[in-house]
Amino acid sequence: MQEAIRRLVGRFNQRMMQIAAQPVPEADKVRVFVDSVPPGADVEIGGLFWGNTPCELTLEDGKVVEIAISLAGYENWVKKVLIRPELTITATLRELPSPSGGDAKTEIQVEVGIQGGKGEDW
Repeated sequence: MQEAIRRLVGRFNQRMMQIAAQPVPEADKVRVFVDSVPPGADVEIGGLFWGNTPCELTLEDGKVVEIAISLAGYENWVKKVLIRPELTITATLRELPSPSGGDAKTEIQVEVGIQGGKGEDW
């Protein structure tokens, strides 16, 4: 019985060595063009920074990735995308509303009041 187990383990080890010795096929890479309106946004894939728009990336064909495009003052654009040859992604970013909810004139007046502080006429 022990001899039979040793032979089985030996054959198993030989088979694993054969499998490990086979070359792993390299995944096809394709170019993906990424742009945004407005330009200059950060491009992240899987949480890693890849560049700023507009840019061309080389990614694995057939893979699904999550692409995030972000720019200060704009809502983040996040999509899951199937990578394929000649893919072009253009994200139109929406401007965030003003944090104070007021107009620009009110914001400037508040900022001047904070900076002046001595009643100076700006």
